[in-house]
Amino acid sequence: MSFQVEIITRDNIDVVHGLSQDQTDIGVMYKLNPVSELDYCAEFETPFAVIAAPHHPLAQKKEIAVRNSPAMQWRRSERSNATRRILEKALTSAGVEIDYTLQVNSIEMAKEFASTGMGVTVLPAMAAQVECANGSLVAIPLSDWSLRRVRVGLCTHRGHELSKTAQTFLDLLKQRCVTH
Repeated sequence: MSFQVEIITRDNIDVVHGLSQDQTDIGVMYKLNPVSELDYCAEFETPFAVIAAPHHPLAQKKEIAVRNSPAMQWRRSERSNATRRILEKALTSAGVEIDYTLQVNSIEMAKEFASTGMGVTVLPAMAAQVECANGSLVAIPLSDWSLRRVRVGLCTHRGHELSKTAQTFLDLLKQRCVTH
């Protein structure tokens, strides 16, 4: 069986809306505030990391603590972004205020900024897997527990029957969540 998948990057709020309006079959989102009208089919952890150019001064570090990060040139996501909310909660609990260099509204733009070496971004490490594998970026783990164990859920609209193709794809995603 072969099928085509369209992946659209949206904020958690938009994912919930798309699922509840049956505009989307499957959502992948941070499990921040579970929503009663959704079925959470599987979940996995995706640690956050500092994403930087290989020539950036931080690129050689084994690990970075959020409390030691104010001197970095940061990129931030727009205010409604779940990644930003998770990061800012960790920063606040560590008593850190960040002077952001740039605000962007996409992961791709954040990675582009980091690749210039002018600053860094914090993203789920999996968002930069391809770039890290080809050597254009590096992912430096964060030592803060709240950013090492961020839960992501696969979800569907409760009561909405998936097509055979969507169900097959969901089953593949669930297997991937369990094995990785």
